[in-house]
Amino acid sequence: MKVNLNQKIPDYKGGFVMDEKGKLILMRDVVIGAINMVGPGDEFKREDKTKGYQISIKLMAKEEVDLTVDERSHILSCIGKVSSPIVLGTLTNWFDK
Repeated sequence: MKVNLNQKIPDYKGGFVMDEKGKLILMRDVVIGAINMVGPGDEFKREDKTKGYQISIKLMAKEEVDLTVDERSHILSCIGKVSSPIVLGTLTNWFDK
């Protein structure tokens, strides 16, 4: 599935999610942070770290990337552990399109 994660994250009020300094946050940056911080399971295994690295490189290489079902599942599992409901819900909706 081709997806562009280099997009702003919409908020609940019709605007966009910003960091504490008022800077817009891109979904790609949140995803890369999450998959490099935790794994999809209870432990952050070596394989999870390698997969996170490989997905990160793929996401940074170009705007629209082709993500496998396994890569999308890995991303959603990691995001679900460390991010807010608005990020997880938005990303899930984008992946479901």
